[in-house]
Amino acid sequence: MFSQDFSLIDKIPASIDLEFSVLSHLYWDGDVFSNLKNIIYSSDFFKPEHVKLFHVMEQCFLKDGIITKHSINDFLNSDDLLNKIGGSEFLNKLEIFVPDFQNTITFAKKIKEKSIKRKQMILAVEYISKLKKDDYDV
Repeated sequence: MFSQDFSLIDKIPASIDLEFSVLSHLYWDGDVFSNLKNIIYSSDFFKPEHVKLFHVMEQCFLKDGIITKHSINDFLNSDDLLNKIGGSEFLNKLEIFVPDFQNTITFAKKIKEKSIKRKQMILAVEYISKLKKDDYDV
């Protein structure tokens, strides 16, 4: 996912569990997207499958103004994305998982914070990589 050398970083900030919980809540109740659409974007997710699924949810919302399990499934099948997010097994996990409905906004904000930290780390690693080169003009 990242082309940069992250050997300088002990741990990349991400929370797969929080991402899954937010996605599950959206799968259960797409109406919550209107509360999240200005907080997080697909690019804020870390796990590639989560990035793709949230992007599908964004597209469903933009197209129909609503997110439903049916619209998600239709979009995934029409663009042959189902296998890229983990197949129907992944959707089944979303459906049987009962998310923490009370804390979805808080979880979305934490996902955003981790995303910002990752982006800052990418910039820092890129800068350090440039500094390591002998021909870098300081």
